[in-house]
This record gives sequence, structure tokens and C-alpha cells, in this order.
Amino acid sequence: MKISRVRKFKKLFYAASSKVLKTKSKKKSGTFNTTLE
Repeated sequence: MKISRVRKFKKLFYAASSKVLKTKSKKKSGTFNTTLE
């Protein structure tokens, strides 16, 4: 039971971290595009 819980938590953590990274990269690229203009 504990192992499955840890695996579920890791999956959720990775999903959340990937979402944060995607939003951060989007914001960075957006600001970079505006500065280029």
C-alpha cells in the first residue's frame, strides 16, 4: 500500500512540476518575444 501511494504521489508531483515548467517557459518566451519586437 505504501509503495503504491508513493508512486501515485510521485506521478502527481511530476505532473504538477511539468505544468509549472510549461507555464514558466511560456511566460519566458512571451516576454522574450515582446522584447524582440
